[in-house]
Amino acid sequence: MAKRFIDTEIFDDPWFMDLSKDGKLLWIYLLTKCNHAGMLDLNFKLCTMQTGIVDVQKVKKELGKRLVTVHEQLIFIPKFIEFQYPDFPKSKVKQQEGAIIILKKYDLLKYLTLNKELLNSYDNDNVNGNGNGNVIEQSIKNFAEDLRNGFTHLEHCRKVYDLSEVEINKAVSKFIDFSIGGKRLYKTLDDVQGHLFMWLSKQPKDAFRVKVNAYPR
Repeated sequence: MAKRFIDTEIFDDPWFMDLSKDGKLLWIYLLTKCNHAGMLDLNFKLCTMQTGIVDVQKVKKELGKRLVTVHEQLIFIPKFIEFQYPDFPKSKVKQQEGAIIILKKYDLLKYLTLNKELLNSYDNDNVNGNGNGNVIEQSIKNFAEDLRNGFTHLEHCRKVYDLSEVEINKAVSKFIDFSIGGKRLYKTLDDVQGHLFMWLSKQPKDAFRVKVNAYPR
């Protein structure tokens, strides 16, 4: 389960204090539900069910420029990056490398205050894996974590291949090893899911099947 930092003085922040009760709840919801790059495909119906906020669209507008709409329901939270990765992009937090790949994919680095020289240093990455193995490996692991946390994606995949929760997690672990070995670079969670489906379709039918008697009685 992913863990997030939260400012202990958030309730003393003037901007936060001026939000409605629903506005405060939605802001914290977004900070805890977004991926490691501060992005979230906001499902309004699911958000209402999980928070009790009736008109999510209306409350979202209350948060104003703190949210950047990438397209349709996909949103980006610049403040998430600034807080989660201190001294970005020189932060020592391991998830930063994977986050940078995603931010570059959607051209979102421009929303962050960055030193131009530091920003340019990330434009020379070799996505074929030469000298960039750590970035590729970390991006795969971060997306794998998102896949596991993104219940809808993994549950759909599990049902299609008739696997238990234990079995699908075993499959995902094998898929991670396969992806790292092949130096594959994924850019979106949907991309990971698509490759996982394709990879599973080529595996032996009972490759990840756990015997019934293997479970504790």
